[in-house]
Amino acid sequence: MSTMPQEMIDYLLTMISPPDPFPKALFLDLDSTDCDTSVWGNESLTGMLIKGVPTEAQIQEFYRVLRPGAHLLLVAPDNEPTGHTGACAVENAGFDIRDSILWIDEPKGFHYVGKAARSEREAGLDHLPGRTGAEACDREEDTAGLDNPRAGAGRTASLVKNFHPTVKALDLMRMLLKDVPTDQGPVLDPFLGSGTTGIACLFTGHDFIGFEREEEYLEIADARIRHWEREVRGGVVGDSPEIISDKPMPKPPAESLDDIFGWGDAD
Repeated sequence: MSTMPQEMIDYLLTMISPPDPFPKALFLDLDSTDCDTSVWGNESLTGMLIKGVPTEAQIQEFYRVLRPGAHLLLVAPDNEPTGHTGACAVENAGFDIRDSILWIDEPKGFHYVGKAARSEREAGLDHLPGRTGAEACDREEDTAGLDNPRAGAGRTASLVKNFHPTVKALDLMRMLLKDVPTDQGPVLDPFLGSGTTGIACLFTGHDFIGFEREEEYLEIADARIRHWEREVRGGVVGDSPEIISDKPMPKPPAESLDDIFGWGDAD
């Protein structure tokens, strides 16, 4: 999206800003704009449309000028079409990632994917312990912070089984994998999270390997993938997608390496 036609900008701004008499949303192209938001007061904007990857200082400014519950719509630059760097940066600043919009070349147009519903997030997790909504979004119980949508989805729930902060929608991952060949090796997800990519592979027919550092997320991903595998295969669980923990592999004693690798006394 090197260029954004004005009609597209107008359309996107209507998604994040209410009609008059409220203040308008602001559009900033970080590649061509000075991005001076000092003229705006605290919590004065109802939304912002940003194109590019903002710096940490810019993100703090965006957070300052947006009203509680306002949306920042971040358009990924051409050199990083997934928008991962920008998404991580705004999330670290305190924003909550809610939805994704894909720009599809053929046919021209938008494909809107809402954030995963609670029923989709937690299918297959009945046997796992849960957290309160406050615990799930790292807020204190009975505080004003839980009323702010910035705290995240599930913040007011009595019990949350899938407490991963950025659960992707299954439909989104299925669409991304739809045209990827299934005979070119497995899909490798080095940041498995709660397992949505692995679930999508069940629907698209891809082999899958996932890595996850956090044991608590690994347990959620394993249960979710096994549940959806039963759904896809009509209750029959076969060779489940391989989920690999990030725990260090135990090292064998040094004296046994020759035996393990069969080196022996070979010349």
